[in-house]
Amino acid sequence: MTKLLTLVAWVLLAATAFATLSPVDLRPHLTSPDLERFGTFAALGLMFGFAYGRTGRWVAPVIVVGSAFGLEMLQLIDPTRDGRMSDALFKAAGGLLGCAIGYGARLLIERRRTA
Repeated sequence: MTKLLTLVAWVLLAATAFATLSPVDLRPHLTSPDLERFGTFAALGLMFGFAYGRTGRWVAPVIVVGSAFGLEMLQLIDPTRDGRMSDALFKAAGGLLGCAIGYGARLLIERRRTA
């Protein structure tokens, strides 16, 4: 089950990278951009936090926060995109919250299994 969750987390990261780096016309627009950024990275963090659990409690936040800042910096390469520090901070905050919730959920499930 852990391998499947890890695969889903990485696929979600790939989809997030595509949406972040693709032309604006190809991106989904569901709500305000800041809420989309926060929510997308919260979901990403949730998946990585849950997938890696106790074994990767520091790996998941590094991947998610690193992705937030890395993808934002990659937007600077394309003159039609505008990478901003504030956008990266929204993404990182959502990602960290998601990691914490995913990690906590994983711990609760593991404790119930051993009890």
